[in-house]
Amino acid sequence: MFGFGQNNGDGSADHTLPDELDMHLPTFWMEPQPDEFLRVASDMNEIGGETVDRTDMYEKYKDYYNGKHLSELTSRAKQYLLNEAGVDYAENICDLIVDAMADRLTILGWSKEKAGETILDKVGEVWRFNNLDDVHKTAISRTLELGDGFLIVDWDPKAKMPEVHFNHPDKVKVEYEPNNPQKKRYAVKIWVDDTKGPVNPSGETLKRMNVYYENRIERYYTDQRDSRNWNPWFDEDEDFWPIPWTRDDEPDPDNENGRGIPVFHLKNKARGNQYGVSELRKAIPLQNSLNKLWLDLFEVSDQQGYPQRWATGLGKTQADGPNHTTGNRSVGAGSLLTSTNPETKFGQFNPADLNMLVNVLDTRYRTIAGTTYTPIHMLVLAKGILSGEALKKSEAGLVAKVKDRHASLGNEFSNIMMMCLMLLEDNGARIEGFNYETTRLVPLWTEAENIDEEEKVAVAEAKRRVGVPLRKVLQELGYEDVEELMKWVDEELEKAQETRTAVESKATGSTATNDAQKNADGNKTPKMQKQQLKAQGRNVEQ
Repeated sequence: MFGFGQNNGDGSADHTLPDELDMHLPTFWMEPQPDEFLRVASDMNEIGGETVDRTDMYEKYKDYYNGKHLSELTSRAKQYLLNEAGVDYAENICDLIVDAMADRLTILGWSKEKAGETILDKVGEVWRFNNLDDVHKTAISRTLELGDGFLIVDWDPKAKMPEVHFNHPDKVKVEYEPNNPQKKRYAVKIWVDDTKGPVNPSGETLKRMNVYYENRIERYYTDQRDSRNWNPWFDEDEDFWPIPWTRDDEPDPDNENGRGIPVFHLKNKARGNQYGVSELRKAIPLQNSLNKLWLDLFEVSDQQGYPQRWATGLGKTQADGPNHTTGNRSVGAGSLLTSTNPETKFGQFNPADLNMLVNVLDTRYRTIAGTTYTPIHMLVLAKGILSGEALKKSEAGLVAKVKDRHASLGNEFSNIMMMCLMLLEDNGARIEGFNYETTRLVPLWTEAENIDEEEKVAVAEAKRRVGVPLRKVLQELGYEDVEELMKWVDEELEKAQETRTAVESKATGSTATNDAQKNADGNKTPKMQKQQLKAQGRNVEQ
């Protein structure tokens, strides 16, 4: 391995490439960043010029989600609350809080009202190629758990398809413009690997860093023990450093043709802030108190959960040994403890009333449910079966949270797929109707409400009776092909009208014929009527 970031003695690094290198070198169309910038960029806890503890918080949220809590066990409790694998005890509700939301945040497809069939076919190809059915669920779940998540888009030249990868937030950060906290200035990804290349022919383990801009991707490396001296990284036969991230893959120093930063920031409950907030932030103190209450209950039930019998004045028994006059007696089923001493007394300590602790626990669960907007029946077993109306009220807070995330997370997934379509177009694919400036991709989510089909249909019928347009009702029922359904309904109504008209016409014609026949028969004399009947071969009484 060679380096060209040697220290100049004044704290700066020399990024000048040695002339004697015997390898293909890319054309450097921009200078590498200054050392101080690279130091700040590589520090995942330095955001916007301030030092924060985001990586430590991510680790704490991950631990609590996985059940690693603050639970101080007594030596007695450790005997029955720790298994052989040494797994820490916890009455974990943190994973339930996250999963209750994540289970209702699944993208089922994309609306056809804002994009044509050809566009959606390409979206489907990208979705399947990247296994995004699974990846997007992972990204959403981790974002709810940690507060942030990142998806990075790249191009696979062999498969000629866009790639979408989820990245843990302790390895990625985004710096935003100071005057516009919603506009990304640049993004950074840090990782460690031993990939071989012109600057690492022996495959040593190095720390790597990518810095993403709208028009380029700057790649650096350094020794794993040194996060100060960063050097440009490039692969074999690369033509340019940094890698152009432009519509024509050509250097663009003025950023006139950049694709945009390919790092997409999923934020949970950001509320205009640059970074999100974990769903567990308010839950952690409550989780700690819940663990304490359960341990109190275990301790009391272990020591005072059953009657304890006592006796005094038993005197020495053979079981006590020659040097003992008192001792514990083992009394079990079928055994009887007796004494010849008239001073012996027997008694019993009644078990403690555990209802007080149980009631406190119940109150704590309800506090957690109210604080985190998690339905109580998802945290503890409900007493009886909840009615539809009670279930709806219980889940109101959760439904509101899920619908809120539809907007924030949905926008970012739409942006991801738009960049994927751009990459396909830039690499020769023809996508009919696609325009990066005007095309809109709208995700279709699973229902936020827990409503059965019969109730949904009943509500839809009630809305139709009061005049809500059929198109609106079909959209609310979750049908994707609303326009096709409307066309089918119109055709069926037209057929029904034609059938009704034909039936009515036939009925009208038949009635007219019968009336005419009756009138004709009424004008015949009795003699003429008899002659007509004889001609038809009927017997006629005289």
